[in-house]
This record gives sequence, C-alpha cells and structure tokens, in this order.
Amino acid sequence: MDLLQWDRNIFRAIHHDLRVAWLDPVMILTTSTGLGQVQALGLLVAYWRLPQWRRHVLLIGLGGIVAGIVRLPMMRALGRMRPSNFDFARPMESVFGNSSFPSGHTTTTFAIVAMVALLIPSEYRLLKAGLVLWACLVGFSRIYLGVHYPLDVLGGMGLGVGISGVTYLVADRMGWLPEDHRQIENARTDAV
Repeated sequence: MDLLQWDRNIFRAIHHDLRVAWLDPVMILTTSTGLGQVQALGLLVAYWRLPQWRRHVLLIGLGGIVAGIVRLPMMRALGRMRPSNFDFARPMESVFGNSSFPSGHTTTTFAIVAMVALLIPSEYRLLKAGLVLWACLVGFSRIYLGVHYPLDVLGGMGLGVGISGVTYLVADRMGWLPEDHRQIENARTDAV
C-alpha cells in the first residue's frame, strides 16, 4: 500500500468509521480553537492579563503568524484536493477544492505550542503538556470533521514546529528574547 492510499484509509477510518453523534459538537468546538482569530483573541487576553509575560506572548503570536503566512503559498503551490470531495465524506464544514496540504489550523496551533515550549520555563511542564494535547486534538478534529487528511495534519505539525524554531532563532539573533529567558538559557549553558 502506498502512502497516499494509507492516508485515504486512515482518513476514512477517522472521519467515517469512528464518527459518533455526541463527539461532533466537541470536535467542532475543538477545531474552532485552531482558527487564527480565536488564537489571536487568546493571545490578546494573555497579553493584557499577564503583563510580566508580554514579550513572551508577542513572540508566541509572531510564531503563529509567520507559520500561517508561510503555509499559504505552500498550500497554493501543492494544490492537494481536500478529502471533503469524496462521495463518502460527510464534511462538517463547507470546505472543498484543492487547499488541503498543510492544515492551517494545525500549522498555527503547533507553531504557538512550539513557541510556548521554547519560551516558557521548564517548571510549567503541566501547561506545556496541556497545550501539546490541545494541538493534537485540533489536528485530529480536522480529520474527524472531514476536511483534512492525516498527512495534511502531520505536515501542519512539522511546519508549525519548524517555523517556530526558526522564528525563535531569529528572535534570539535579533535580541528580541525576553531578558529573563536569556538568563535561564545562560544558566543552563553554564551548568553544562
């Protein structure tokens, strides 16, 4: 079995075979948290409510924005048909056409989570684990709702994490990292 056939089979198993009525509203709510405007609102609230973390929040938002921007020309260039076009698909969103790879919801969500992982101190492990779970659920919801293949979600995960890594390195090079973060990183380097 080739990779694309595997992708279609996994899509069908999640979207068609595992679908149950009580989970539909949960997946709709979960997927809505992957929308850029919802994520921007969450970051805006964090910016105002956590003044000591404002620079962190700005960099986290930057990672999400850059990942979302990079995704757009990739999606247009690759032109992968969405699985919602299948006869057996019952998509829960009106999204058709050839804009499937990579998943935008997954890309920005993983970009945000990766930036949090890079910027927030290690004592916030529970927060980081919760955010990783959230990002995975957003990706899963895109398949469940019938608008993305598993490879679209995996591509979004990789792109989001990769773009955040590059954004972090550029921010470090430009001196944009929060001062407390630099002190933590310098202490870790000195300990090694």
